[in-house]
Amino acid sequence: FNKHLQHAKKAKEMKFIKGDATSRSFYIDRYEVSNKEYKAQIDRHSFLIPHEWQAPDYKSKSPLQDTPVIYISWDQAKKYSKNIGKRLPSVREWELAWQGDTYPWGKIFQEINCNTRESKMGKTVGRQAPLSVRDKGSNGVYCLVGNVAEYTKDTMRDEKNRLRAIVKGGSYIYTGQEMRRSKQRKIITTVPLPDVGFRCAMALLPD
Repeated sequence: FNKHLQHAKKAKEMKFIKGDATSRSFYIDRYEVSNKEYKAQIDRHSFLIPHEWQAPDYKSKSPLQDTPVIYISWDQAKKYSKNIGKRLPSVREWELAWQGDTYPWGKIFQEINCNTRESKMGKTVGRQAPLSVRDKGSNGVYCLVGNVAEYTKDTMRDEKNRLRAIVKGGSYIYTGQEMRRSKQRKIITTVPLPDVGFRCAMALLPD
């Protein structure tokens, strides 16, 4: 009973996404995981600490903000998701959350709607920033086009047999024209990057 109660409580804070012929319905976070949310797990799971948090200037500021956590590897994102009873979304689930045309708001790129290179912010922004609020699809999921790119649970092997994670979405580094729903990057799972974060997903019923 407690397991189902906890699952239902988490679901209230997430967005329900209807599945299709290739994917079951599921829940997904409305926003990317923030520094504040990530830091809440660090006291209990020290292996999750991003390498850059060792630097005094970063450690003293970012964990207190609602900006997306960055400089974490796919392995760390996966462990975090599991620790809080969630998981990373699949590529298909991420695309279903996009719910729109070429961009969540329509066919034409509009730099005012998202934090990409065109916005000239040069950094991530918090959840209440205008660029975050406007980067919203009809499904009510924010920041899929810009801010940070996002890990999915899907992986592949490259020509050197290295495991790579499939990353979806754009970021403050890339142009909006480059980042459409079909675009993806393949990143070595152990390598953290300054423009890649993640959001969590969850099945409709607990395992």
